[in-house]
Amino acid sequence: GAFSEGGLAGMLGWGFVMPVDVPKSIIQGDWRARPVGDFGGAFSEVFRTRGLSGLFSGSFPALVRSFPANAALFLGYELTRRGLKDI
Repeated sequence: GAFSEGGLAGMLGWGFVMPVDVPKSIIQGDWRARPVGDFGGAFSEVFRTRGLSGLFSGSFPALVRSFPANAALFLGYELTRRGLKDI
């Protein structure tokens, strides 16, 4: 149903986004980073120093969190849609 489909969709989405989220988080935590233009350098640095697996750092907690959060979102949407359809 909507609960499991929403959870899996959220996990899939985070799986695709994680390689760009890691460098973004590094930039956000660096007070010296410029607001524009540092992403490519951060991405390259992570890949060069940590390899491909470095771009997926923190994936497990993000995926574990994304399942219930997105499952609840999809379920809430579907229940609301069905409820409004009957009005």
